[in-house]
Amino acid sequence: MTTTEILTLTNIILTAITLTVVYSNYRHGREKDFQDSLYKIKVESYKKIVDQCVDVWQQLDINSTPFVQIYDCKDKDEWELYCEKEVTKLVHLGFDIQKTIFKETTFFPAKVMDAVFDFSNKCIRYVVIATHFDPALIIEKQDELHETFFEVVNSLRTDLGIDVIDESLQKRIGEMSNE
Repeated sequence: MTTTEILTLTNIILTAITLTVVYSNYRHGREKDFQDSLYKIKVESYKKIVDQCVDVWQQLDINSTPFVQIYDCKDKDEWELYCEKEVTKLVHLGFDIQKTIFKETTFFPAKVMDAVFDFSNKCIRYVVIATHFDPALIIEKQDELHETFFEVVNSLRTDLGIDVIDESLQKRIGEMSNE
C-alpha cells in the first residue's frame, strides 16, 4: 500500500468514527429531549390530579358545608332531608376525578391510576355513607379518605422520582455552599 492509500483509509476510518459519534450524540439528545418533554407533561397531568383531589378533599371535609350540619340535625329524618338537597350533589366529585384520569391516562402508570381510582371511589362511597345519620361513621370514612389521598400523593411522588431529584438538588446546593 502506498502512503496515499494509507492516508485515505485512515481518513475514511476517522470519518466513520466521527459520524458514529455524531449520530449517537444526536440520537441521545433527541431521546433526552423527548424524555424531558414527557416528564413535563407528566408533571402537568399530576398537578391537575392533585389540585382536583385537594379540592374534592376540602369539599368533603366533615368540618365544612354541607357535612358540618350533621351536628345541627336533631334526628335521622332531618339529616336525610338535608342530604337529599345538599349532600347527594357531591357524588359527582368522585366521577369528575375519574374523567380527569381518563383524559390523562396515557401518562399514568398502573400504580398511580390504581391509587387515584381508589381515592375517587372512596370519595363516592364517602358521600353515599354520609347520607346515613352517623357522625362516627362519617368521621371514620373521612379518615380513610385522608389516608388514601396521601397514598395518591406518595404514588405520584414516587413515579416522578421527587426524592431522587431532591437528593441530587441537595448535593448540588451543598457543593455550591462549599465553594
